[in-house]
Amino acid sequence: MVPLPLKPAWRRLAAYFTALVRAAPMFGIDPHVRAGVERSASWLADAGYEVTDVEPPQIAEVTQAWSDVIGADLGVAWPLTMIVLRWP
Repeated sequence: MVPLPLKPAWRRLAAYFTALVRAAPMFGIDPHVRAGVERSASWLADAGYEVTDVEPPQIAEVTQAWSDVIGADLGVAWPLTMIVLRWP
């Protein structure tokens, strides 16, 4: 018989590590938001968490993909919207 831990290993590890994004590439962060993020990171560190600075993965690629999807939707919906609104 193999003992079963009460929490899976990933849950035990996740309780002590956290990733922190201090700046978003391509976008600004409001100073008040930045201060709140810094304060939260400080609280987590004080509580024993290992706070690691990271960059969001592939933010530029995700932003481009989102823009492509929205552009495609608008390209289809806009002519129909003009018909419904009876726009010349």
